[in-house]
Amino acid sequence: MNIFDFKRTKNDFIVKEVINDKLTGKGEFIYILIKKRGKTTFEIIDFIGSNIGVDKKNIGIAGLKDKDGITYQWFSIHKKDIKYKDKEKCIRKGLNKFCKIIKIEYNDKPLKIGQNLGNNFEINLYKNKKIELDKLKNAIQKAFEILKNNGFPNYYGVQRFGKGNLKGFIGKGIIKSEVKTKFMSKREKKIKIQSFSSYLFNCYLKLREHRRILNNKIDGDIIIDNICTGPVYGFDMKFATDKALSLEIQILKDAGLTINDLQKFGEYGVFGFRRKLICIPQNLTYEINDNGDINMKFFLESGVYASSMYNHFEKLVYNLLK
Repeated sequence: MNIFDFKRTKNDFIVKEVINDKLTGKGEFIYILIKKRGKTTFEIIDFIGSNIGVDKKNIGIAGLKDKDGITYQWFSIHKKDIKYKDKEKCIRKGLNKFCKIIKIEYNDKPLKIGQNLGNNFEINLYKNKKIELDKLKNAIQKAFEILKNNGFPNYYGVQRFGKGNLKGFIGKGIIKSEVKTKFMSKREKKIKIQSFSSYLFNCYLKLREHRRILNNKIDGDIIIDNICTGPVYGFDMKFATDKALSLEIQILKDAGLTINDLQKFGEYGVFGFRRKLICIPQNLTYEINDNGDINMKFFLESGVYASSMYNHFEKLVYNLLK
């Protein structure tokens, strides 16, 4: 397919985190908004820990950001964890060698996982096919209208699974006691099992998409915000009923699992939840230049992957060009 080039440079993919906590402007916790390029969230945490002298366990984040593109992310530190009197000067001096500090705020409570409302994205796409420009622009405009009205399949992106683990099979191996875990921490085991659970959700989503019932309600579906949901499997996950349940059981069966195996998920703190099958981007705007290149801006709620939206958008354009 490859109608567009994606991520030619870091400037072509910009992510700005939106947290759900209105900062009070005062309190014992220092909130730092950082602009980073080519660095993961954990690399920033490591740098804060080693250069400011803060225990890494006490550094608050709302979610994870990978190193692709330019990302804006919030971090929190308790004042008492910084030994120096001029705490802001210490932070600026310690971090500006590694990333850019956009602003420093104060709040009365720390930042925690799950406080990420979502992310604002800005993406540049570059036309790389010799396609008649007017025809391409027409297809692009129609594809964006479909996205605005119907959304896109809410697949987990490849970033969710880690290198060499695209199907989450390490997590399955842990559940079935088929891989050696002697040198894995409990946290690492949990992450691997969560990845496997995400892979199973993708399988369920693919099955619904193949049967053309992606967001067409079937008997037993669990609905959230008028959108059908699917299983991110775990010990305490709420199953659907009737026809929807039979599909959820089928996915487990195809993976060599039963409902009883979910007990093992719970032993590692993987409790599961319902995830929407589609996502509709908010505040979606776009511009097309004379070369057929695109600049698009949009907001996605937490846990939704921009790469999944892009993949669906390119598929729509390709089909509209046929």
